[in-house]
Amino acid sequence: MRCPRLFVSTLSLLYLPLATLCASIPEIPSRHCGTKEPSTSLLYAHSFLEWAEPLENDLHNASTVQTRISSNAKAKRQALAPLYTIDTYMHIIADSVSASPTSAAYVTDSMIRAQFEYLAKSYTDASIGYRLIGYSRRTNDTWARNGDDLGMKTTLRRGGYSTLNLYYQSQLQSAPGTPGIPAGSILLGFCSLPAAGVGKNTPATAYVYDGCNILSSTMPGGRIYGYDQGGSTVHEVGHWNGLLHTFQGNSCGSSDYGDYVADTPQEARSTDGCPAAKDSCPDSGVAQGFDGSGGESCLCHSHSPCLAL
Repeated sequence: MRCPRLFVSTLSLLYLPLATLCASIPEIPSRHCGTKEPSTSLLYAHSFLEWAEPLENDLHNASTVQTRISSNAKAKRQALAPLYTIDTYMHIIADSVSASPTSAAYVTDSMIRAQFEYLAKSYTDASIGYRLIGYSRRTNDTWARNGDDLGMKTTLRRGGYSTLNLYYQSQLQSAPGTPGIPAGSILLGFCSLPAAGVGKNTPATAYVYDGCNILSSTMPGGRIYGYDQGGSTVHEVGHWNGLLHTFQGNSCGSSDYGDYVADTPQEARSTDGCPAAKDSCPDSGVAQGFDGSGGESCLCHSHSPCLAL
């Protein structure tokens, strides 16, 4: 059983109109995260971890955003080596057009390396490491548009429950019934949250859907303007590791802790566009980084994308 993945699975969905993907110069898409409400077990775990964290530390005592994100504060919470290393597989699923090396949408080997390096570097502050075990390439029009998620993952998934499988699909689309998102909309990505009760004797069929589905055009060098640096993978993998959004609960209430992370101030709502400043919960002090809206250059979570979503 992998740690800290112990709780109920769900999806985080980011979408943009199909026309955006097909445009010669794609526009910055609207970003929507349709994550279902976390289970009671997952919220309890976050609450317990927050309670167990000593209150006398630099993050809780920080009075300004600048103090929270200072290089000194970051260095103090970095281990000399990763405390936990996650074996990772990357699967490239192309449609019949993008499978050709001559296609503008072709995923090159250098893009795969750049994406993995971006992911690994982004989690350094959390002392989480990633080890790329291997990658695969498949050409399948149905899988590329997310038309047979079960069949794709049954065939491609590698490793146990503690292994991260990333599926990069060239035409990743939402399925009918996806909350708040029209069927057939192009998705930036989604991951599963941790599921309860998975142990060493749990059959692989019980967690076959575990992992992350990502639009391949969001990889470094991809074709989605504003989402072409690899940050969508970083964001979604945070959900796979059990992280919540800073605006979880959509409230500034004293009993609503957002993502339960000390250095990511509570927010009442997600961010749309790229505002110069935003403080939806008075005096919360939101630092720049990655959040649930806007392009990669202006996402506002924390200084480290792995710490909050």
